[in-house]
Amino acid sequence: MMAKRVRALCKIIADDYGGRGEHIWERETDAAKVYERLLTLPGFGKSKAAVGVSILAKFGGKKLRGSNAYRCDEDMPWVIKTNRAGATVRR
Repeated sequence: MMAKRVRALCKIIADDYGGRGEHIWERETDAAKVYERLLTLPGFGKSKAAVGVSILAKFGGKKLRGSNAYRCDEDMPWVIKTNRAGATVRR
């Protein structure tokens, strides 16, 4: 099942985005539009699309208008927060 979704995802990236996955979000500045594009991809539901937008905005250096609506730090437990004193902060 997973292999079928991966193949379908690769086909969409090859056919619709010139074989470049970053073309899905590269020229877009609106988080809602990136979210909608991610939702159209095989294997992407609401949660995974929201995490994708959040990761692009937080770690990808991508400025996306409205990205706070998709913020989901709970879905990224590997992110360790620290306060000003350098102590670990759990969310």
